[in-house]
Amino acid sequence: MILSYIVYQNDIQLNGLYLFVLVLLLVLILAGLMVLRYLVESLISIAQTVKKGAEGGAIVSAELKHDVSELHQISSSFNTLMLKFERTTEELSRRTSELDTIRELTEIANNTTDIDNLLRATLDKASTVVRAQSGSVFAVDSASGHFHFVGSKGLNSAENDSSSEITTSLVEKVISEGTTIFFPDINTGSTAPDLENTGNVQSSLVIPLFIGGNVAAVFVFQNKGEGELFNNDDERILFILLGEMSFALKNEMLHSNVKSYLKEIQEHNIRINQEIYERKLAGKQLKESLNEKKVLRHEIHHRVRNNLQVISSLLSLQSQYIKDKKALEMFNESRGRILSLASVHENLYQSEDMARIDFGDYIRDVTSHLFRTYVVDPETVRLTVNCSDVFLDITRAIPCGLIVNELISNSLKHAFPVGDSHEITIDFHPDEDNRLTLVVRDNGVGFPDDIDISSAKTLGMTLIRILVDQLHGTIEIEGDGGTVSTVIFGP
Repeated sequence: MILSYIVYQNDIQLNGLYLFVLVLLLVLILAGLMVLRYLVESLISIAQTVKKGAEGGAIVSAELKHDVSELHQISSSFNTLMLKFERTTEELSRRTSELDTIRELTEIANNTTDIDNLLRATLDKASTVVRAQSGSVFAVDSASGHFHFVGSKGLNSAENDSSSEITTSLVEKVISEGTTIFFPDINTGSTAPDLENTGNVQSSLVIPLFIGGNVAAVFVFQNKGEGELFNNDDERILFILLGEMSFALKNEMLHSNVKSYLKEIQEHNIRINQEIYERKLAGKQLKESLNEKKVLRHEIHHRVRNNLQVISSLLSLQSQYIKDKKALEMFNESRGRILSLASVHENLYQSEDMARIDFGDYIRDVTSHLFRTYVVDPETVRLTVNCSDVFLDITRAIPCGLIVNELISNSLKHAFPVGDSHEITIDFHPDEDNRLTLVVRDNGVGFPDDIDISSAKTLGMTLIRILVDQLHGTIEIEGDGGTVSTVIFGP
């Protein structure tokens, strides 16, 4: 009952070894009680024999000698039993101390997040258990095999300097071999290290701590009390202690790695959030800038178109005072070219995409104005436009628009005799190489054979050549059975 109370009060966890020691202790106590009972019975027998001896008789004296001899044997056996009991009690006390040490280290492991602090605490507790006068611990990088000093106990600076050579040598050997090095007496024996100076070290025990099969730390214990040397029990106890601590250290390392990883993730998230904020801010500023440019471009196209309309109106007013037909024709041609330019800006102003215009819509606008200018009866000339999904930027729309204006104007002015029914067809589409092909075809009198477009001196032909060169394109005009003008330029 007493032992059960001690185990309960100290919260001792009994493994197989400690349970065996406890059972052995109980057996020794029971044997001691039996010996004590036998001793008491022998004493009672001796007392009875002495009483009989007082009444006399040589037989009683012989019995008394026999009883004394038995009592001496029982006393010797009892002394032996008590010695075993003391050793067993000491062993149980040491096991209890070991368990207390493991429990304390486990509590420290649960309350600390610093591996070096845990190694120093393990060194302190283990040194106490094996009664080492001094000790030190080194952390090992399993990847490179390099180690660094973590802490020591019971060493002053002078002693530390004097034992540094042997300590370094032993630590390196333990790391390379992965085994415990045990020198009961470092100055004698075949296993003593080959060093010139062992300093004040008399006995040494160097034991590794493994994590995941790799040496994670090395503990060095040096010198016990006076007249004592490290023994196999010390090695066994340290092996048990460090084995228990390896699990705690492994968990702590995992916790440290997870904590470090989480910290990196948090820092990465902060950087990402900052980058997102900066990009949103930049996007907002860019959007505002684009809106400002959009408004500005709208305003520019609007004003250019208005100015061109004003110029066209002035030319129209001025033409009313011109009596010469040739001069009036030149005024109307110039006014048509100006309106062609104005139509480009009008389409850009009205388009959602201010960088490009739908050229099909543009052709319809320009031809509508030209028909109002040159055709007295719209029923005599039919216009067909085949152009869809062709978009041009302003740098190509203006020269291409002026080309269309000149070609349609020529057809309306020169191709059709009065009174006949005629047709003009405009095809504009990309080819397989993404080049654009503009074809203006009429069924009129045809293009004169004696006129070469490359050398024609008229303003209209000269303007067409210049505009085609500006587009880096080519033009061909065929005049048999009507006029077919084909302009090809790059995308």
